[in-house]
Amino acid sequence: MAASRAARQMVGYFCGYTCKRQVVGKYELDQAAVSMHLLSEELRKDSSRRQLARVTNRMLSDLQCRGMLRTATEEVNLAANSAEHDEMNAEFIRTFMTRAFFGRRFLERLEKELKTESKHSAWSRLPPCHKLTIESNVAPTPHVEAYGYRGRHPAVWYLSPWEFAMYFTIQKLWPPCHLANLDTPLTEWTEEGLAFYEEHKNDEPAAELTPGVHWKVIEPERNLHKRDYLTYPSAYAMLQSFRHEWVMVRTSRPFVPQPQGTPFPDKHHSTEERARILNVYLRPWVLSQADVCAHVPHLTDLNSVRIWTLPMSGPKRRRCKSAPLEIDRCSHRAAWKEYVRGHIVSEHAKRIILHFLVGNCCYSMKEHYNDEPGNEKAAREKLPAVSMSLHTLHQHMQSMTEIASLPASTSAQAVARKDVHSGCALADTLWIVGVLMGTFS
Repeated sequence: MAASRAARQMVGYFCGYTCKRQVVGKYELDQAAVSMHLLSEELRKDSSRRQLARVTNRMLSDLQCRGMLRTATEEVNLAANSAEHDEMNAEFIRTFMTRAFFGRRFLERLEKELKTESKHSAWSRLPPCHKLTIESNVAPTPHVEAYGYRGRHPAVWYLSPWEFAMYFTIQKLWPPCHLANLDTPLTEWTEEGLAFYEEHKNDEPAAELTPGVHWKVIEPERNLHKRDYLTYPSAYAMLQSFRHEWVMVRTSRPFVPQPQGTPFPDKHHSTEERARILNVYLRPWVLSQADVCAHVPHLTDLNSVRIWTLPMSGPKRRRCKSAPLEIDRCSHRAAWKEYVRGHIVSEHAKRIILHFLVGNCCYSMKEHYNDEPGNEKAAREKLPAVSMSLHTLHQHMQSMTEIASLPASTSAQAVARKDVHSGCALADTLWIVGVLMGTFS
C-alpha cells in the first residue's frame, strides 16, 4: 500500500496495485471455490502435482479477474482517456492506429460461394438495400462485399483484403439532409427524392428514403469539399443501389489491421488449410467476373492454375453467347506456392506477406514437412551403413594427397588439383592432430 500510494502521489496514476475489501475478498474466494467443481472431472486423470498446479492457477486467476477494485484515481484516468472502439486507449500510448479485420467473414464467403457454385443456384451476392431516415445513425458495414466489388480502379484493384484494411475505410452514405453531411456532403438529392423529401419532411415518424432513388452519391470529380474517396463502379446493374450506400475513403495514415474473430494458420491446420487462409487474406481477388484478370482472380478461383502471361485488358463485351471457360483446378497449397514464387503483384504486397508469415509462424519445430512429393519417399529410404575403419579412411586421404601433388597436364586441371590438394592437406593435418591429442581411438 505504501508503494502504490507513493506512485499515485508522484505520477497521479498507478495500475499495478489492487484494493480489495475483506468482504469482497471473502465473496470472491467463495466464488472461486464454487468454480473448482468444474475441474473435478478433468483433475481425476492428472497426477497430484498437476492437480495442485491447476487448482492454484485457477484460484489465482479467479481472484485476479473477478475480485479487483479500482481506486478513484484509476477510475478517473480510465474515464478521461476512454475511446469508444479502443478499450486499451487509457492504458498505453500508441504511435499507430488500428482497425478491425474480420477474417472469418472472408472465409465464410468463400464457403458460400463454393456451395453455390456446386449447386448452380442463384443467391443474393449483395446485402439488401436498407431504407433510411434522417434520424438513422447505425448501419452494419458489409466488409466482404465492399472489398469484393471494389472495381478496377488502380488504387484498389491489386490490394489484398489485408492491404485494403490498411489504406481504405468503408464509409456509410446518408441522405443529404442528414447531420453527417453538414460539413462534407457526399450525397445529393435526385429530382424525385427532393420532391418526396419536401412533401414528407415533417412526417412523424420520419419517412423512409431509398439510396439510388431519392439520393445519389456525388462523384469525387464533382465534389469541391472532399475528393479522397472512390465510388463503386456504375457499369454493373447489381451495384446501382450499393454504390449510393457506401464509398471507399483513403486514409491519411495507414492503419494496422487488428484481427477480430480471425482464424490464423497454425500448426494444427493442414498444409491445404493454411494455404487457403493465406490465399484469402493476402492475395487480391474479386467477386465480379467482369473484374477478373490473371493476377486478380475470382474468390472461388484462388486454387486454380493461373496463366500469368495473359494481357491485363479490360472486360470485353461479347456479341453472342459462348460456353464458359473450364477452370484448371489445383490445391490451395500449389496455388500459393506458385503465387509467392515470382508472381506477387507488388513489392509492398511482398513485404506484407513476409511480415505476416514471420509474425504468424504456422509450422512446428517437431513437424517434418516435405515441400516436394518425392522427398517423403526418399526420406524413408535408409542409407547404407559405412563400414570403413578410421585407419583405412586415413590411408585413403593420404593417397589422395599424394595423387593431387602430381603435376597436371592442363591449366584447368592444375587449378582443380590445387584445390583438391589444399583440402586434402588440411583434412590430413586435422586427422593427425586429433590422433596426437587422443581424440580418436
